[in-house]
Amino acid sequence: MDEAQEIVDALRAFGRDELAARIAQLQELLAADPDAPDLILESLQSFASFFTHEDRLPVPEVGAGPEGFLEAEWQIPANGGSMPAPDGRHWGSGDGILAIKFLSAGLVQFAATSGPAGQGKERLRAGGILPKKDIMSAVQPFVFRLTIP
Repeated sequence: MDEAQEIVDALRAFGRDELAARIAQLQELLAADPDAPDLILESLQSFASFFTHEDRLPVPEVGAGPEGFLEAEWQIPANGGSMPAPDGRHWGSGDGILAIKFLSAGLVQFAATSGPAGQGKERLRAGGILPKKDIMSAVQPFVFRLTIP
């Protein structure tokens, strides 16, 4: 059994079956495309570690960038989430996005934005590169807007 399969199996062992299935499906798609990058194992390990510790996050869309790093993306509903927006001027009238790319050396690159601005509404934005352990505090206002079971 290869290391990537062991990581997928570990996700299942932590009850993240849907996430493991999305990774397995992504691996199949990448293997079928001769121009697709190979997944970077360190990125897959970081991804799995993150999602086993942040087990309340909903399952994101999963992809791989051209360099082989795993990416997770969530749509942020303008009126959804478990907590209200801290300031009614923000979040606009449409959906926002939260995206995290799992880089090497325990780093993640992230970008988040609230929905389109309009009529007295402002768009919230955040982005950068941080150690994986610090990402949740940086994106907390956006995570509160996700629909979490």
